[in-house]
Amino acid sequence: MYTEERKVVCDLLRKFGVTSRYRGYLIVVEATMMYVESQDEYLMITKDVYPALAKRFKGSTETIERNIRSVIAMCWNNNEKLLHTIANYPLPKRPSNSEFLDILAYYVSKANH
Repeated sequence: MYTEERKVVCDLLRKFGVTSRYRGYLIVVEATMMYVESQDEYLMITKDVYPALAKRFKGSTETIERNIRSVIAMCWNNNEKLLHTIANYPLPKRPSNSEFLDILAYYVSKANH
């Protein structure tokens, strides 16, 4: 289902120069949506997110983790300033996978309210 939140995530990734031709693009979109839709429920990235995405995309959790990490590296290298802006706090280094997904989910939730 294509929601307004999903559109915000896709538009944001494109601002970072990450397009759908990258393997991690859809994975990051889906992972972010998992965080957005979980609301108050706490998601553990290694126990909840990676296995669900591995099943959906027919891959291993290691592949899912690597693809997300690759997207983060692209975002950081292509537009670090934008990443600092959407995080709404200073990032001393490139964010981890869970931190990055949390930043995107928070931004998407904030953008729709």
